[in-house]
Amino acid sequence: MILRMRCVSTAIIAFSLLFCASVSAEESRIDETSPHVAVLPKSAAQELGRLGSRPGVPKLEATWEPTKAEIEGAESRLSMIPKLVGRVGRGGTGSGVVENPARYYRQYLGIVIGARKLMYLNAFLLDKNEIPSDWRSRLVSFCDGGAAFWGAMYDPETHEFTRLEINGGF
Repeated sequence: MILRMRCVSTAIIAFSLLFCASVSAEESRIDETSPHVAVLPKSAAQELGRLGSRPGVPKLEATWEPTKAEIEGAESRLSMIPKLVGRVGRGGTGSGVVENPARYYRQYLGIVIGARKLMYLNAFLLDKNEIPSDWRSRLVSFCDGGAAFWGAMYDPETHEFTRLEINGGF
C-alpha cells in the first residue's frame, strides 16, 4: 500500500514538472519566434494614460491576459495596419501611415473598454542598444518621434485593427 502511494506521488510530481516545463516552453516560444513581441502584465495598464504625444486609450474598465492564439491572431494581421490612416498626435500634422509594422518592437496589453475585450498594441522602432531592458514588462512611451512610435487597438473577435495613433513631431 505504501509503495503504491509513493508511485502515485512520484507520478503526480513527474506530471507536474512535465506540465510546468511545457508551459514554460510555450511561453518562451513566443519570445524565441518573435523576439520583437511582448505581452505586458496587467499592471502596465496604468501607464496607458501617459503615452507621450498621442492620446492613448479611452477610460479602461478592466484588463485581461491575451492568450498565445490571440497574440498570434493579431500578429498575423499586421499587414492591415499600413491600410489604416492614423491620427498624428500633438505637434504633428493631421494624419499618417505606418509602413512595415513587423519591423517594430510590439507590446500587447489586454484591455476592456465599453464591455469589449480589446488588445492595445504599442509599437516603437529604436536601435537595439536603445531598447529599455524592461520593455517586456513596462509600457515604452516616448514624446514626439513621429512614426517611430505608434499604437492601435485590436479586436480579437472581429480580427481588425482600429484607432491607429502616431506620435507627433520629430
